[in-house]
Amino acid sequence: MAFARGALLVLGVVVLAAAAAAAAEGGGSVCFDRVFSFGDSLTDTGNFLLSVPEDFPDPARYLPYGQTFFGRPSGRYSDGRNLLDFFAEAFGMPYVPPYLGGGDFRHGANFAVGGATALSWSFFRERGVEPTWTPHSLDEQLQWFKKLLPSIAPSEPGLAINDEKTCDWWLCATVACSQRLSDAVDLRKQNSPDISDTAKYTLNLPRTIRQTVKSTKLLCSCAERSDVMSKSLFFAGEIGGNDYNHLIVRGKSLDELHELVPHVVGAISSAITNLINLGAKKLVVPGNFPIGCVPLYLAIFPSQKEDYYDEQTGCINWLNEFAEHHNKMIQEELEKLRNLYPDVTIIYADYYGATLDIFRAPLKFGFTVPRNACCGSDAPHNCSLSIMCGNPGSSVCPDPSKYISWDGLHFTEASYKVVIQGVLGGYATPPLSEICKGGEYKVSQLHQCTDNPTNTVTYDALSSFI
Repeated sequence: MAFARGALLVLGVVVLAAAAAAAAEGGGSVCFDRVFSFGDSLTDTGNFLLSVPEDFPDPARYLPYGQTFFGRPSGRYSDGRNLLDFFAEAFGMPYVPPYLGGGDFRHGANFAVGGATALSWSFFRERGVEPTWTPHSLDEQLQWFKKLLPSIAPSEPGLAINDEKTCDWWLCATVACSQRLSDAVDLRKQNSPDISDTAKYTLNLPRTIRQTVKSTKLLCSCAERSDVMSKSLFFAGEIGGNDYNHLIVRGKSLDELHELVPHVVGAISSAITNLINLGAKKLVVPGNFPIGCVPLYLAIFPSQKEDYYDEQTGCINWLNEFAEHHNKMIQEELEKLRNLYPDVTIIYADYYGATLDIFRAPLKFGFTVPRNACCGSDAPHNCSLSIMCGNPGSSVCPDPSKYISWDGLHFTEASYKVVIQGVLGGYATPPLSEICKGGEYKVSQLHQCTDNPTNTVTYDALSSFI
C-alpha cells in the first residue's frame, strides 16, 4: 500500500496530460466550463476580508500572508496559493474569484469564507454556544449562488420565469431541469406549432405561468440554467471542520463533538441535494484533514500518556480518529446520494489520506519541519493562541516550502500542492476522471511554486483563522 500511495502522487503530476492550451482557447477546462466552490478558509480567496470592515484586524490582510506566490496579501490563509487555486491550475482554469468581490464570474465563483461552518449560528446558539465567527455558513453561501445563477444563465428576451418550481415544471415536469428539454418541447408542439417564437409559445402556457412570465423581471431560462449547471464543477467543501474546531478551542468534550457529526453531515448532504435539484451533475466533496497533526492542537493539547501520539506521525490519535469518524459518515452519506441520483457524479476527495501520507514520510515530499508552524511564536510547535501569525511578536521561517503548516492551522502552499496532486492521482472515490465522462480527460500539469510578485463586528481573534 505504501508503494501505491507514493505512486498516486506521481500519477497526479505525470499521468494527467497537459491541456492548458485547449483551456485557454475555449475559456474553460475540457471537462467543465466553470468551478463553483463552497467552504471555509482552506479555499477562501478573499470573501472573509470582503465581508468585514476594512479596519478589521485580520492577519491575512497583511504580509507575510501571500508572500510566496502573490508577493502580497490575497485574502488567502496561506503563504501563497490554496487548494482551490491548485485545482484550478491542474484543469487549466483561471483562479476562482471571490463572490463578494464582484466582477466576472463566467468561469465560476468562490463562495468559501474563512471561519465558515456547515451549520448556522442559530444551531450553536440553541446549544448554548455564542458564535464569534463569520455568519456566512454553508446555507448562506448556497443562497449567494442562487442569487448569482440567473446572471450566469440569462434567457431570451420575454422568457422570464423566476420561480424554480414553475420553471422546472414548465420545462420538463421534474423536480430539477434536465436533459429533457426536447421532450418537453414535443409535448407543447401540438399547442404551439411555431415554438421558435417565444411570444407565441408563452401564450399557450397555463394562465398562472403566463402571469409569472409577465410579472417577473429577473431572467431565468431553464434550458440555459441546465446547461450551466451540467457543465460546471461544484466543490462542496472542505466544510464542517470549523463546526468542530470552534468547539474544540472552547474546551468541548469528545462526546459533544460526536453528537455534532450527524448534524454537520446532514447540512452538507442538504447543500449537495440543493445543487443537484438545481441541475448540478459533477460534484467534489472533500473530507476533513487529520486535525491531530495540526500544530495548534499539538501545542494546546500536550500529553505524556502512552499511545496518545501516533508513533509514525507524532499526531494526536484521538483527534485523528475523530476526523476519520466524520469522514466515514460523509462517505456513507455520499453513497446514499449516489444511489438516489445515479446520473450525477459525486466524488469524495480524500484530503485526509493525501495529507497523512505527507506526515508519514515528510522528507519524501521535501518537508524537513513537519509539526511546527512556519509563521507563529516561539512557543512549542511555533504556535500559541496568544501570538498567531502576523500578530506582534510573531516571526516567519526563512523557507515555507520546508514546512507543512503555515500558521499552525492552515497549510503552506507547498503542502496544498502535494495534497491536490494526491487527490488528482487517486485519493478520490470514484477517481476524478469520472467528471470527464463522455469527453477527453486532459488536465494541465501543476505549475511549479515560484515567486511571482505580481457595521460592528464581534468576531474573535480566531474568527477566520479556522
